[in-house]
Formats: sequence, C-alpha cells, structure tokens
Amino acid sequence: MKPLAPTLDRWEKTGLRFEHQGHSIFYRDEGEGPPLLCVYGFPTASWDWHRLWPELASVCFLNGGLFPEVHRTLLAQRLLLSPLGPLVARLMNERRFRATFPSIFAPATRPSQEDLHAFWTLIAYADGPRIAHKVIRYMVERRA
Repeated sequence: MKPLAPTLDRWEKTGLRFEHQGHSIFYRDEGEGPPLLCVYGFPTASWDWHRLWPELASVCFLNGGLFPEVHRTLLAQRLLLSPLGPLVARLMNERRFRATFPSIFAPATRPSQEDLHAFWTLIAYADGPRIAHKVIRYMVERRA
C-alpha cells in the first residue's frame, strides 16, 4: 500500500476517534462556540473539508446527494445499486476511481493526483470497496 498523502496523514493524526457499536468513528474537535457538523459525500470522508477547515466558523456545506430530487447518479453508482453491485464493488480499484471520480467536480475544482490518491486511500481503508454496494444504499434510503 502506498503511504498516505501528507495532507491526509496530518488530518488523521490531528483527529480523534471513538467507538460506536464496534466501529471506530473519526472526528475533529477544534475551535470555540457551538459545534458545527460538516457532512461529507460518499464515497469519501471528512478529509473533504481539509482545505476549508481553518476558515470554517458558522457555515455548513452539503453535497447534492442529500437532496435526491436534484442528485444525478453516476453509472458506477447505479451499477453498485443494481443486482450487480457486489461484483462491481469487487472490481473497484484506484485506477478506475481516478478515471471517474473527477467528473463530479467542476472543471476549476478537480482534485489533484495527490488528492485522488488520498480519496482512494480513505475509500480503501479496511477493505472499504468490499462493502461499497451496501454503503451506497444511503441513496435509496434518502428517497424514502
């Protein structure tokens, strides 16, 4: 496995964890005032906020996946949701991820190669792709 990207490594080292129902949950707790919950998008993690973290004060940004009526699924997402989902999940790898993931960003904000590696590292943690077809069910649950 490749080493973590420097920014991802710093992010993880300055965060905290707690156990909930047998799962290790990562979080950041910094600053003063009331808590600010930052929701991130599937399939990535809280590292999505690493560039904005120092400036965050009282703003919360949400991704389109929270609003199913305006969310447009990618082919990979539709396949993961289909009966082929377990097979598609097993075929996930960093090369395929790097080829498709940038398309969800605006041209001026596409992630760097280092960022793409960091995103993949987060997805692949604890064999994450193995359960991608289960985790993506959040899309169906939000429509209910």
